[in-house]
Amino acid sequence: MNFVKNCVEQIFDTTVYVTKNPLLQEEFALMIRHLLLSIDAKLGEYNELDGRIKYVGICALLCLHFQLYRIDDKRQFKLIWDVYKKVKMNF
Repeated sequence: MNFVKNCVEQIFDTTVYVTKNPLLQEEFALMIRHLLLSIDAKLGEYNELDGRIKYVGICALLCLHFQLYRIDDKRQFKLIWDVYKKVKMNF
């Protein structure tokens, strides 16, 4: 647990401004959304291989995004929660 915490809480603005870069923030959020939608479409199919593993990684990315930018996106959270319900139901 400390490993993940240390990774997420490290200082990212040493040589390049990360936390004050709105373009990076927007691209990061769009990528999380794209990844969620791509695994959401395949969850529960007979040939699904790694959607649940990818879901855990996407949750970690969402935590990092929140740690960096402190933006509470209700739509993003609702989408991740809906995918969670599908993961839980199909398990």
